[in-house]
Amino acid sequence: MNVTDATTRRRLLYGLGIGASGAALSSLSIGRASSRQAPARQVDSDASDWHEFQRTTANTGVATASTPLQSPVETKWRASTLGAIASAPAVVGDSVYLGSEDGKVYSVDREDGSIQWEFEAEGGVRAGIAVRQGQVYAGDNTGQLYALSTDGAELWSYASPDAALYHPITATNDYIAFLGTGGAGDFPHLHVLNHDGEEVYIAGPFGVADRDVTAFQPVSPAIGGDTVYVPASDGLIAIDVQEAEVVWSEGAYLTSSPALSERSLIGSSFGGISSASTSDGSTSWSYGISDDEVYFNESMSSAVIGRTVVTAASDRDNEVTYVYANDFVDGDLNWKARISANTNASVVADETYAYVADLSGTVHAYNIDTGAEAWTLDLETNVWGELAVADGVLYVPGADGYLYSIHNAPPNEPPTPAFKVSPASPVVGQTVEFDATASSDDEEISRFEWDFDGNGVADATGPTVQHEFESAGEFEVMLSVTNTDSSTQSVTKSVTVQKATPTSSRDTPTETGSERPPDSATDTSSATTQPPESSAQSQSLFGAERGLFFQGDGLLEGPISAWVLSAVGFIVSIVGVAYTVLKDN
Repeated sequence: MNVTDATTRRRLLYGLGIGASGAALSSLSIGRASSRQAPARQVDSDASDWHEFQRTTANTGVATASTPLQSPVETKWRASTLGAIASAPAVVGDSVYLGSEDGKVYSVDREDGSIQWEFEAEGGVRAGIAVRQGQVYAGDNTGQLYALSTDGAELWSYASPDAALYHPITATNDYIAFLGTGGAGDFPHLHVLNHDGEEVYIAGPFGVADRDVTAFQPVSPAIGGDTVYVPASDGLIAIDVQEAEVVWSEGAYLTSSPALSERSLIGSSFGGISSASTSDGSTSWSYGISDDEVYFNESMSSAVIGRTVVTAASDRDNEVTYVYANDFVDGDLNWKARISANTNASVVADETYAYVADLSGTVHAYNIDTGAEAWTLDLETNVWGELAVADGVLYVPGADGYLYSIHNAPPNEPPTPAFKVSPASPVVGQTVEFDATASSDDEEISRFEWDFDGNGVADATGPTVQHEFESAGEFEVMLSVTNTDSSTQSVTKSVTVQKATPTSSRDTPTETGSERPPDSATDTSSATTQPPESSAQSQSLFGAERGLFFQGDGLLEGPISAWVLSAVGFIVSIVGVAYTVLKDN
C-alpha cells in the first residue's frame, strides 16, 4: 500500500517556523492520538547480526561478539550487482541485504554470496538498508521508502516529500527513522514511521529558541527509547517522538551521525570530535583537529568500543585520511594513524580491530589499543558505501558493483615431504642421489633441507642432492620442506649402506661391453680368489689375454706354459739361424 495520509498536516508543518516552546511544536507535529504507551526500549540485536548502518540505532558501529579478522585475510566471495553500491548493507540471519545504483534491492546468501532475490525500486537505491521486525527497509533516489518481507515481497511503500532518500535508515522495534534529501534550496525532513508505514512524527526546518530556522544535517539520526537525536545547523536536537516535542536543542555542534553510548552522544564536525550529554546536549569534551586535518564527510560516524572512540577524517584537500582514537571519558588522544587516500565510509569495529576503507579501495585494520596497523587488503575498486562486520566477516560495498565479503584466510596446510633414494642400497663411497621433487603443497615449497647424519643440522639444500656415505651402517636421512607461509614438515627414511666388495679382473667388462664367461678351470666354488693382475702384467708380452695365435685363444694361459713355449720358440729361432749360416757356407 502507498501511505499518503496526513498530507495536509505534513505540509503545514514543513512550511511553518515553530516558536520557542516545545508545546507549540507539539500542537502541529503529528503524533499518536491515543494515550501514551510505555516507552519503547531498544532491544539488542543478535550478536551475529548487523541490522543497519553502524549496526543499531545507537550508531556505535561495533560488533564485540564478532570474531576479529586477523592477518592473513582474504576475499571469501563477492556478490555482483549492475551498479555502484553506495549504501550501507544489513546482515541478518542467513542473508545480506543491500541496495544498488542499478535500482534494485538484493538479498545475498551470507555463506556463498549467491543472489537469493531482487526487488526493483523506482530509482537507484542509495539509502542504507535497515532490517527490523522481519521487514527490510530501503529508500531510493525518487524519495520512496519500501518495506519488504525477508523473501522480497513488497509490503508497503511510503512517498516522502523529499526529492530523494540518500541517507541510512535506522529502526527500533517500534520506529523507523530517516532524513530525506531536499531538492535545490530545500532542507531535508525528519521522518519517523511505525512498522505499518504510518507517520508517527515528521518535521522540516523549524525555529528553535532565538533562531529563525534550524535545518537538520543530512545524516542518520540516533534513537534511544522514544527520543530521536538529530544534528542540526544550531547543534544537536533531542525530540520525543511519542509526545511530539523538542526535549532540548542547541546542543553540541555535530555534522556526523551521532553515536549513542552510556548517556553520551559522540560525533564530529569540521575541525573537532565531541561528546555531548543526552540529558541536555551540553558538550562533555571536545578534541580539536588542526586546520590541515579538517573533518570532511558529514555522514560518517565514530565507532565506540568500550572506552575508545575511533573516528576517520579526511583532510581539507580530500587526499589524506587521519584515524583518531580518543578516550571516551575525557577525549584525550590515545593514538593517531594516517592513510594516503581519503575515505567515504564510517569506522566499524569488533573487540580487537577498527576497520577503515579508503576511497582507493584499500581496507585497513588497526589495533584498537595501540593503533598498530594489523593488515591491509586492496580490493582494487573505490569504496563509496558503508561497511558492516558480523560473525567474523567484513562486508565492503564497491563502486564496481560488487559486495566484498572478507574473512580470516583458512589455515594453510603444511607441505607433504617425500623423496626417493638411488641406489636404494648403496655401498661406502658410492654417490647416492636424493630426489624430493615428489613433495607437494597447496601453495609453493620454498625450501628443501637434508640431514644425513641425524644431528639436526642441514647438510644440503635443494630438491635434488647427492651424497656419499663414508662408512657402512644404517643411516636415518631426514628431509624438511618449508612452504611460502613458513610452515615446515619433515619425513625420515632409513638408508642401509654396505661395505664395498673386491672384484677380480675377470669380472671387468671387455671393450665391447660384454663380460667374459667364467673359466671352468679357475672359477670354481673351491678355488681361492686370485688378486687382480696389474695393468703392467695384463699388457705384458706373454699376458694371457694376448694368446698364441690370436687374442684370447687361451693357449698361453698361465705363467709356466707361457715361458716354456717362449723357450721353445727361442731355441727354434737359434736353430733356424744356424741352419741358414751353414747352408750359405
